[in-house]
Amino acid sequence: MIQILFTIALCLSAALLFWIQPLFGKMILPLLGGAPAVWNTCLVFFQAALLFGYLYAHAQRKFVAPRVQIASHLCLMAAFAFLLPVSVPDGWIPPAGANPVGWLLALLSISVGLPFLILSASAPLFQNWFSLSRSPRAGDPYFLYAASNFGSLLGILGFPLLIEPRAALAVQAWLWTGGYVLLILLVAVGSVILWRQVPHRPTGTDVSSTYSPPASRWWWLLLAAVPSSLLQSVTTYITTDLASVPLLWVIPLGLYLVTFIIVFSRYRVIPHRLMVHGLPLALLAVIIADFWFPDTNLWWLLALNLAVLFVTAMVCHGELVRLRPPADRLTEFYLIIAAGGVIGGLFNLILVPLIFNSLVEYPVGLVAAGLIIPATTLPLRTWAGRAADIVLPLGLCAALIGILWAAHIGLQIAFDREETITLAVAGGIVAYACSRGRPLRFGLGLGALILAGMYADSLENRHDWQTVRSYRNFFGVLRVQEHPRYNWIRMMHNTTSHGLQICDPEMKRMPTLYFSPGGPVGDVFRCLPRPASGRKVAVAGLGTGTLAAYAAPADHWVFYEINPAVVELASDPHCFTYLGETKANVQVILGDARLAMKKAPTHYFDVIVLDAFTSDAIPVHLLTKEAIQLYLSKLAPHGLLVLHVSNRHFDLVSLLKALAGDQRLAGLWTLHHPSLQERLSTAALSSNWVVLARSPADLGCLARLARWHGMDRGEERPPRTWTDDYSNILEYLRIFRD
Repeated sequence: MIQILFTIALCLSAALLFWIQPLFGKMILPLLGGAPAVWNTCLVFFQAALLFGYLYAHAQRKFVAPRVQIASHLCLMAAFAFLLPVSVPDGWIPPAGANPVGWLLALLSISVGLPFLILSASAPLFQNWFSLSRSPRAGDPYFLYAASNFGSLLGILGFPLLIEPRAALAVQAWLWTGGYVLLILLVAVGSVILWRQVPHRPTGTDVSSTYSPPASRWWWLLLAAVPSSLLQSVTTYITTDLASVPLLWVIPLGLYLVTFIIVFSRYRVIPHRLMVHGLPLALLAVIIADFWFPDTNLWWLLALNLAVLFVTAMVCHGELVRLRPPADRLTEFYLIIAAGGVIGGLFNLILVPLIFNSLVEYPVGLVAAGLIIPATTLPLRTWAGRAADIVLPLGLCAALIGILWAAHIGLQIAFDREETITLAVAGGIVAYACSRGRPLRFGLGLGALILAGMYADSLENRHDWQTVRSYRNFFGVLRVQEHPRYNWIRMMHNTTSHGLQICDPEMKRMPTLYFSPGGPVGDVFRCLPRPASGRKVAVAGLGTGTLAAYAAPADHWVFYEINPAVVELASDPHCFTYLGETKANVQVILGDARLAMKKAPTHYFDVIVLDAFTSDAIPVHLLTKEAIQLYLSKLAPHGLLVLHVSNRHFDLVSLLKALAGDQRLAGLWTLHHPSLQERLSTAALSSNWVVLARSPADLGCLARLARWHGMDRGEERPPRTWTDDYSNILEYLRIFRD
């Protein structure tokens, strides 16, 4: 009975932990906007809170008597219930013009800090209590950690798939409160049963004979940090460089948690030794695919990257199980694991972006995974062997790069795909064959393969887009690239183009890509009346400032941009000149568009252009009912709301049809496919646009153009419109609508 109660309680507490994170994150989005920095700050806070929860559990076990532990923890859980339901307190407004990180951390601490901390302590604390019971399994309670991670998996998958599509935020907050109260009841019942059993401690433990406390602490830390870092690296890689499919981040996190469930379960479904032998092969395969042949089939790359994360986590977490201490050291064990997870996360979120302008954490993580592979044979610890651990990988790197240089530069012979595959596989075989039983040599050999692969890719693409400047911050990696053949320069944010300018002096003022004169934007500005005092235009999303090409001398244009690196590059005349060469009065405001636009005069703008939806991380707060009402309040009586909704994964036209119907707005939409001539002359791309107005008469001549269509929804049951309290992105995913 006690085993069943603790299993259910651990599963529920973990599900609540992973539910509250996206729940509260959505609550604060309308206050802080859709900046990735918001999510990153929340993630760091929750990781730190988890660590403090484990520290609390360890202190309870070490300094507090068992019965006092049970009573005090149950009282704290009950006391914190009075802080629920979770909500943003009244009067909390982010500081204007200042970095909101400190404000956000304070808000998180006040709103969710205490309930989150007490929940995070559940996994080690409940397992420690179970180890004091009379259960036959009390001597080795680590199997309960599998139940905890199963609950985490339910929380991760349940929020986007089951909870978010069916309940508003206020309802979710009360449902979460109900789950918390149920957890208190479960713990109370378990405490009553456990109370009489507390004095009876376990008589033995099933622990590996190789356990060595001083050395193991460092291994616990490292074995937890490497897969934690690799989890974030793989997630970043597959959602930026491969396919930024919404919710794709759930798959790596789910696999990561599944490895805990497998290795800590009572039954070993996958042998640990099989994973140890398979990890070198998986690492070699993913390095050859990612760094030598990045144009490999998308699904193969996805499968390989997810496989290497799974196998690495299985090996590291399997080693943690093998090196687990007796039950009386359980809380210390989990505390160090939590610290390792925080270190791995901070390495990716804080350290690497401060030092590097590119995503170097992934290759570093792959090399680290190779370095910690358990040695399957006992290496000879000689000076010659240690020297060879360094010399052989250096020699492999020099040989591969030398062959590539001699062929491409010296002999002017470009390797075909088969020859490059042969060279890469040969290098992998050498790295594997020369490194059996020596993790240091193998890890450095992986680094040699990565460097050689990056050099091979640079040789293959030296006549294509060349990166001339690179920035990295909380918003991702921003690159300025030149194309020597076409004399173009562009700005790329991860895999999304933020604008392109033709460097030819006669063409520099020409709008390009989605904003070409022959496209929908050209239609809007041709049909829009031009008053003598000039147009007043607001644009959410600066990019390269391409839209400034439509500005006239008497106009007043206001650009809202959340990424300071974008503002810096768009204003740099050595990169882009749209802003610098315009004769209009142009103002750039740094910050989230919805928040910053609240300060604009009422009914001021003739046109508001929203160009923030082409990437795959949709800023939901810009497309809610409340957001549309804000735009209308800033729009002149006969003004136009113009939205660029080109997107690979979301059907935003259907969402805007629902919003237009809800607000009784007139609207038009178009999907423009430029002609071949337009593509060649202005680098035009296909684009999807929506125009909304208060009445059909305000749409002017746009309504008479053949390529613009009415906003009739034509659906028997139109989708529910988004509000600040409710949004369901799954409803508008193309894979569910096509």
